[in-house]
Amino acid sequence: VEWDVLDRQGRIVYLAQDHCDHTPDNRLKPNIHPDADGKRTFHGARVVKVLSIKEAKETRPGYSAAVGKEIGRHMEFGSWGKPIARSSTPMSAIFYRGKLIFGVKHFELPGQQKDKARMVVQGCIRLTRRGKVMLEKNFKAPGEFWAPNSSMAGLRLVVSVAAIQGVPVHTVDLDSAYLQTYAVQHEVFLMLPPEVIEAMPGDWQAEYFKAVALDKKMGGEGVAVFPIVRNIYGKCDAGTNFIKDFQGSLRRLGWESLPHCMGTFSRVDPVRGRMT
Repeated sequence: VEWDVLDRQGRIVYLAQDHCDHTPDNRLKPNIHPDADGKRTFHGARVVKVLSIKEAKETRPGYSAAVGKEIGRHMEFGSWGKPIARSSTPMSAIFYRGKLIFGVKHFELPGQQKDKARMVVQGCIRLTRRGKVMLEKNFKAPGEFWAPNSSMAGLRLVVSVAAIQGVPVHTVDLDSAYLQTYAVQHEVFLMLPPEVIEAMPGDWQAEYFKAVALDKKMGGEGVAVFPIVRNIYGKCDAGTNFIKDFQGSLRRLGWESLPHCMGTFSRVDPVRGRMT
């Protein structure tokens, strides 16, 4: 949720609630604090402004570079296989739509803006081979995509043990984490929008249009689809698959999940002889 407020130059900017103060009547105002020289400085909210693809193409000079970087990332990891004609897929096939999202980071700070693109799967909708559209509520069973992640209780335990032992607490950010794991479901395909196709290398575009022509020749509507190979963000079971694969790697390295919090892992350090 965003609110429109004015900075000290009278320009409209966007602020998130966490970067606002509450006035006595519970209204929101921006965090404006005096600098060392006494001037009042506006503190930005680091907002990501999402633009439509059409608007991004027309207004953002860095559009091509940002989209090219994102699609290049998927090509590097092999997120999908070579395109095929939709008419050639089995009748049990499932289709998802891909969606390109474009945003501008630090939108409220013109001098620090950064273009960013993300290609995701529209996992709330499935399409069948016969053309039936299935909404998430009709195909997602309760607990189907559950995975044993950690909890606040697990986090408090980790911090407490670290404090008792006098060891530092570190965090890690896995680069393209989901794409480092493979999809489990088979016969699942992705339909990509034109803005993604045009950002692909020339040989992939040629394969795409060849599949489109083949689909028309087979009596289809000229639709090419891509077999999903990796756990692309947005796909229903992507998070579950990633967590299970990641936790499996931890177990192979000697870590064990705690009985009261299956998403928290520990092991005994063979050198220090204490839990880590």
